[in-house]
Amino acid sequence: MSQGFDPRKLVAGVFPHPVAKIQVIETHISWVVLTGSFAYKFKKPVNFGFLDFSSLEKRRKACEQELRLNLRAAPGIYLGLVVLVESGDGLALVEAGDNPELANVVEFGVRMLEFAQSSQLDRQFEAGRLGGADMDRVAATIAALHESAAIADAGQPWGDPETVVQPARENFRHLYELAPNEGETLDQIKHWSEAEFAAHQSLFRQRKLDGRVRECHGDLHLSNLVRIGSEILAFDCIEFDPALRWIDVLSDVAFLHMDLAVRQRADLAFRFLNAYLERGGDYAGAGVLPFYISYRSMVRAKVAALQLLDEGLPEEHRHGLDQRRELHIRFARSLIGAAKPTLVLMHGLSGSGKTWLSQQLLECLPALRIRSDVERKRLHGMSPDADTHSVQGAGIYSDAATRHTYSHLLANAGAMLSAGIDVIVDAAFLDEGRMDSFVQLAAQRRLDCVIVACEAPLPLLRKRLVERGKNATDASEADLGVLHSQLRGTAAAPLESTARIVRVDTSQDVDIPGLCRSIKDCRHG
Repeated sequence: MSQGFDPRKLVAGVFPHPVAKIQVIETHISWVVLTGSFAYKFKKPVNFGFLDFSSLEKRRKACEQELRLNLRAAPGIYLGLVVLVESGDGLALVEAGDNPELANVVEFGVRMLEFAQSSQLDRQFEAGRLGGADMDRVAATIAALHESAAIADAGQPWGDPETVVQPARENFRHLYELAPNEGETLDQIKHWSEAEFAAHQSLFRQRKLDGRVRECHGDLHLSNLVRIGSEILAFDCIEFDPALRWIDVLSDVAFLHMDLAVRQRADLAFRFLNAYLERGGDYAGAGVLPFYISYRSMVRAKVAALQLLDEGLPEEHRHGLDQRRELHIRFARSLIGAAKPTLVLMHGLSGSGKTWLSQQLLECLPALRIRSDVERKRLHGMSPDADTHSVQGAGIYSDAATRHTYSHLLANAGAMLSAGIDVIVDAAFLDEGRMDSFVQLAAQRRLDCVIVACEAPLPLLRKRLVERGKNATDASEADLGVLHSQLRGTAAAPLESTARIVRVDTSQDVDIPGLCRSIKDCRHG
């Protein structure tokens, strides 16, 4: 720190508010001073090459960056820039704007709302307090951050294929040195990673052209998410290296997805991923996900290996880090040679429970889902909950609009299947001609296709649609008129297909794990 400044020696009188107790948390790059109501974060005067806080001016700029970046997603936590100044015989902490001359500055810092560590999502996870609804909140937070984030210019290197692959290669370089006993496994992962990169170079380029490379969070895992009241906020963005935050939005998303999957909660990982994709519609980019998921796991393996270099670590910490490094390497290895994906098509009349059931399946299988009701509105520039005032056969429900919607679903289902992930298409599929194109897609790729036919008694269908109309919380606008129109059409004909059909009576309790097993068993005939 600056000469004469030791945060462990700060006294209550330094702060502009009452302080009963001071606690200091130290990391390898910063000090965090807890005062009860507020926390104050100060940078250490360190230079690690990729991170340089060696001068007061550099620390000031780093604090300003940290504040700017984190105000985007966590304005309730990041409260302002502060300066520690000489005041009489001691020190005083003041708002940066209160001392424009700054001639007597000792150190710069960031003032934050203090929160209990038990509110962090890694701690919430360990306590068994993290559920599906929380993943929906996180997805909304991250999607909003990405939607408003600055977009990389064409002239910047961020998102260019070589910029994407370089940090992945750096991970392997470090791990070969730090974990020589893992050489064979690292060889396998590296070979697969290079193959994934080579196969998707054009997609990486297209992602940048499409504006998907943005100023993201950069370090999005459970420890950097916190529950504040009814909200879940993302904090502690990467401020010290632009290359680590100017990334593909799906690289950001892949970090949290991986963190949950490594913890053996694929259901939460896919709940989050699906909620995020449904909000923004970025299904076409799914092909880059395996590369980024593997990359993020290897980042965590490298970090654990680097921490093991600290000779002063207690033995129990060393054992935990060793396990973490091995766990992340094994997870990355598990991505290689996974089973071929399955295409699941939901089928049924309005009110038959397709969307409810597909929500259960996407967590249980797990799978990525794309919904016709959501995508139809997206194609017309509408939000999922928009009331279109369209009638069956007109407006966004015209024959032309419906053909466009199903063509869009087909293209995106293909992109997601290319990522090696099970895909659920949630649509009525009452026209077997439209269903056939999806069945053919699976056949052309030599993938299994399963039709989940949802059925329920007619009175129950009517009851569900009436209740849905009252709540108006779903993307579907189907009402009794739509149902009756379906019944007059081809829907009454028996379902026939070359794909395997699994019939589900949604008027009864559905054995979701059993249904998932039935779908997976189709892979084995």
